[in-house]
Amino acid sequence: MYAGMGPLRSLHKLMTARRRAFAAAILIALAGLVSGRFASRGLRHYREGYQSQYAQFIERLAPLNSHLPTQGPIGYVAQPDPNADELLNAYRFSLAMYHVLPCQLERSTAHELVLFDADDPLAKPAEARDGRWTLIASGEQGIKLYRTRPAVASHANEVLR
Repeated sequence: MYAGMGPLRSLHKLMTARRRAFAAAILIALAGLVSGRFASRGLRHYREGYQSQYAQFIERLAPLNSHLPTQGPIGYVAQPDPNADELLNAYRFSLAMYHVLPCQLERSTAHELVLFDADDPLAKPAEARDGRWTLIASGEQGIKLYRTRPAVASHANEVLR
């Protein structure tokens, strides 16, 4: 095509290489924009889901607020859910721990008050089924507050939220 025209042939190769580089740069930029939009959209959906899960969990705890002490330890027991992963259980425990501040929430039944977290509103811990625990307050969605032993006059129980 460019036989005997060395400079024109070099110019054509140079222009072809520039076009290819320009086309590659445009494709990379477009791919970055598209993947950035997908990432942004996914992050937005994740945040909305996270906030709605948080709001739902706090709404579950709301009926118990007036029965929680202002300080002291509170036990926490969750009904084992074979379908839930450990990360979800840890997330729910963290939300409950944050919600009852300044009380200390501990995964234990060795405290006078125990928060029982279950998805089934009819679920009860074994200690409540055999009468050792007394139900103090219950939410509609399965979260309950139990007294594990007779009330002892203490500063933590005299001052309610």
